[in-house]
Amino acid sequence: MSDSPAAPGASHRVTIVVPVYGHWPSLRDCVRSLIDHADPAVFDVLLVNDCGPEADAIEAGLRGLVYGRENFRYERNPHNLGFVGTCNRAAFELDTSGNDLLLLNSDTRVTPGALDELREVLLLSDEHGVACPRSNDATIASIPFHRSHHGERDAARAHEIFTAVNAELPRFYTAPVAVGFCFLIRRSIIDRFGLFDEIFGKGYNEENDFCLRINGAGYSSVIANRSFVFHVGSTSFGSEQRASLEARNSAILHARYPYYLSSVVSFIHNDYVALDRFADLLFPYSDAAPVKILLDTRNSEVSPTEATARITDLLKQLPDALARVCEISLAVAARSDVQSFSQCDRRVVVSDEIDELFHVGVTVAPVRDPEQLIALNRHCLHWVTPEAPETPHRYWQKRADAPYMRQLSRLTAAHSERILSPGFTAAELWQAASDAASAPVDTSALERRDTQIREIALLWQGARGVSAEAALHLENIRGSASYRLARGLASAASPIRRLLRR
Repeated sequence: MSDSPAAPGASHRVTIVVPVYGHWPSLRDCVRSLIDHADPAVFDVLLVNDCGPEADAIEAGLRGLVYGRENFRYERNPHNLGFVGTCNRAAFELDTSGNDLLLLNSDTRVTPGALDELREVLLLSDEHGVACPRSNDATIASIPFHRSHHGERDAARAHEIFTAVNAELPRFYTAPVAVGFCFLIRRSIIDRFGLFDEIFGKGYNEENDFCLRINGAGYSSVIANRSFVFHVGSTSFGSEQRASLEARNSAILHARYPYYLSSVVSFIHNDYVALDRFADLLFPYSDAAPVKILLDTRNSEVSPTEATARITDLLKQLPDALARVCEISLAVAARSDVQSFSQCDRRVVVSDEIDELFHVGVTVAPVRDPEQLIALNRHCLHWVTPEAPETPHRYWQKRADAPYMRQLSRLTAAHSERILSPGFTAAELWQAASDAASAPVDTSALERRDTQIREIALLWQGARGVSAEAALHLENIRGSASYRLARGLASAASPIRRLLRR
């Protein structure tokens, strides 16, 4: 690669391009934050009016805000070009400085030090092609990304969590893509690869296409974990137009890069460190926030009817004191199990798809499936698990079918906050869950657990992927004309073989 890493602060001046369409209140806040935090010694700011419905009023407002500020410049498009067209015009026509380029949405607000840190992270390696910060609303760059509840994100809380954890996070993550709300690119990358493909029109997924295009040449997209920029989100388009643009442009992106979705899923599952993943639990909303308990009903060796009765009995015996402060979710084996617990008088959430965080994960049977262990690690801060009997490991047929079982039991026991004895009672289970929920968190131990089990997860996913690929390959062979011909010949030859053996 032609780029060479530069010492932060030594060179690489940056032009911040803000495409402007509408929504004056958020735009005004964005520009004011740049006035406060874009050091004129390093950053130039280019505001480009894209001729929205209030173009003249916005022009007057912007000119008034930046009057007399030498590092700010205002331009207006001859007509509406859309986000993609505006960014491309800024990069190739309006800004001829040779500066690196930061594309910044007009509904953002930068925080102290965010721009400097973002620039320094980009310059840490000549393989860094594009960088974005963390935010309250930025898909995979959101903090917290993994959450303990559903609902709208709170910007103030996101910044509070960022302030609490960012110094302990890796300085950056290498991600499949950077997020386009705040998108810093090396000028040399733009000179070599261009910028956004005009096929993406007014916007959505053009930045993902750019990231994947340059990644094919060896350049990485990075998320700067110690830089934070507020993002209002979705102020340019109505919900229907946004959905239409997203659907159209997603189809284009996925056709070009079939691996895109699996890459993002892999990043989400495997790349956030444990402190980042569990930050929403480690820094609760308030003292009144509920204790979230996941009751994992899978892998029980009794019949479905017996399992349902057992779980119903456990829920009915939930102590009132714990019921007042906790929220119970059930992990079930299949969606058909959901109705089984309607008779319970406790308010519970039942799902076969777990996508939240929990203070405690409780399994009602010993962990016998790597997927279950991986899910516990991914979603639960503490674990309570029954003791796994040693007896099954003495049967070689069972060990041959699942050679990982013994190590799986040891790993589960090593990382469980509480281990239930065989034949545990409902009272013992709920007391163990309550104790685990209030146990202090050793973040170093949490990180060791996470690292160890994520390595297992990657190996397990790889093995499953190879198996699935092999099965698909075999199925394709079986469907081929040559395979059917070979089977036919073999069938015809069988009587001849029997005759020759006589």
